[in-house]
Amino acid sequence: MVGGPAICGVRDAEWIQGFLDFCKREGIRPDTITRHHYTVEFPERIGHYDYSKLEDSKMRFENLQATRDIVDSYEEFKGLPIHLTEFSTSYTPRGVIHDTNINAAYLARQLSGLGDVNEAYSYWTFGDVFEEQGVQNSLFHGGFGMVASGNIPKPTFWTFYFFKQLKLFSQKCVYRDDNAVIVKGNKGHAGILWNIDEGDKVKEISFDLKQKSNQETEYTLLTKTVDETCCNPLKLWHDLGEPAYPTKEETELIKSAAWPLTSSSVVKVSGVAGSDSADDRNANDNKTSISIPVNKNGVVYFTLTERHFTPDRGYDYDKVVSFH
Repeated sequence: MVGGPAICGVRDAEWIQGFLDFCKREGIRPDTITRHHYTVEFPERIGHYDYSKLEDSKMRFENLQATRDIVDSYEEFKGLPIHLTEFSTSYTPRGVIHDTNINAAYLARQLSGLGDVNEAYSYWTFGDVFEEQGVQNSLFHGGFGMVASGNIPKPTFWTFYFFKQLKLFSQKCVYRDDNAVIVKGNKGHAGILWNIDEGDKVKEISFDLKQKSNQETEYTLLTKTVDETCCNPLKLWHDLGEPAYPTKEETELIKSAAWPLTSSSVVKVSGVAGSDSADDRNANDNKTSISIPVNKNGVVYFTLTERHFTPDRGYDYDKVVSFH
């Protein structure tokens, strides 16, 4: 297989065009075009660590589109698949942003759009074990991985896990914007919502649920939340004193803070009886607005599925929870 140069979005026009000009001149047809995709400004190095500012998501997507446009400008190479053989936020193995919740939220936005012009994309990397720049100096050191030493999942791990669950739920996307992806399947709806560094602002992300039946239907709304409050192993490690090599007990404690918060509620949608004509039924569709809060640097996965209530005789949940 012949691939293109693995450039990182710097002087990409010069490198991609130069490579394709060479291929055209020599009668070579690449199987794929390959490049990297990193999304931070040049880092500030302090001690062992690199501190980087995230670049604008829109600008980074435009850079990927520019590569697509260059390839498609050649009649001989138009439509060749583009593979991102590496992508992440920071491009250094000491990029401290890798351990944070904003990394998870920013990459949710990236995953929602990377497939638009790229056939394949590979995150760099799964785990923190990495040979460049020597052995790590501490548990959280800005390693590339989604998983830290001790098998501790970082917030970014859950972003990828949620997208996998979304694909398993359904491949029919019914809504997508800069803060959400929602799919619809036989079981109902599922989606991923994110809030990239909006200060302390909580985003209320809403969508409408339509009910065509003239009967009331109940749905179970299940959310799994990853944000700086409920799924932040980095903060717990810091509060413990930043032990470079945590004990077994400390590792288990930090790991306990690395799991999403699962919440649930029941949503009731009442249908409105209409005539038998399709136009009248559509006119009488009842809508219920579903609103899900997403905190600063948060990622929320949700499912909304029809609830089948089968209580045992004599069991009254409302009566149970009314005790004080």
